[in-house]
Amino acid sequence: MKKVFCALLLVCAVYHGVFAQTSGDFVIEGTALTSYTGSAAEVVIPANLGITAIGFNAFGENDRITSVVIPEGVTSIGNFAFGFCGKLASISIPESVTTIGMTVFAFCTSLTSITIPASVTSVGDYAFAGCYSTLAPAVRDNLVARFGESIFYDPW
Repeated sequence: MKKVFCALLLVCAVYHGVFAQTSGDFVIEGTALTSYTGSAAEVVIPANLGITAIGFNAFGENDRITSVVIPEGVTSIGNFAFGFCGKLASISIPESVTTIGMTVFAFCTSLTSITIPASVTSVGDYAFAGCYSTLAPAVRDNLVARFGESIFYDPW
């Protein structure tokens, strides 16, 4: 009975993504990229990882990255995914993304280049807190027109 229970527990854990797998510098749980462990400044997330989400705080507080390219197939970027990445200057978001969470780019104080594709229908509050002055006025105006001023509010 004990062996059967342990086997069932293991199957359930694997099915629910309890065990993370590592692919190079990327930690993946299920279909979510949950952590970046590399030291590169320019990060290109490989398309062959099968991820559909950038998870909570996956790149958060990384003081090395300057640019990130997200592959097609990713549909959501989780809360705080890139928060406090002080050197992050540019990010490429594919057309497959529909949802961007709260505080995703909060205090990315070097962020100057970002294009939010038309496929994105939801951007969480404070997504760009602390970034208002770094983005070009045309970019800010477009983001505010699409998603409202709350994306630039600074809750701190």
